[in-house]
Amino acid sequence: MNINEIAAAKSNFVARAVDEELVLVPLRNNVADMTEIFNLNEVGHFIWNEIQEGATVDSLTEKIVSEYDVEAEVAQADLEEFLKDLSHFILND
Repeated sequence: MNINEIAAAKSNFVARAVDEELVLVPLRNNVADMTEIFNLNEVGHFIWNEIQEGATVDSLTEKIVSEYDVEAEVAQADLEEFLKDLSHFILND
């Protein structure tokens, strides 16, 4: 999982908010590929918005802890699992 690679790949996706969730649809040849859709809950939506080049697991964990009522250890473990799943989806690992 490389946060910088995820940040760079964000431009290859259309992201649309639906209530508190975020729907990610990959673009293939500038066309939405509706066969692959990834739904993010409120926290996933928050993380997606916070991912940028130079971000680290530690910096994202701090942001999650400050935004949500969660212990740092739990936030970091959940974040690492989320980034692994997200990386697999958007980078086709």
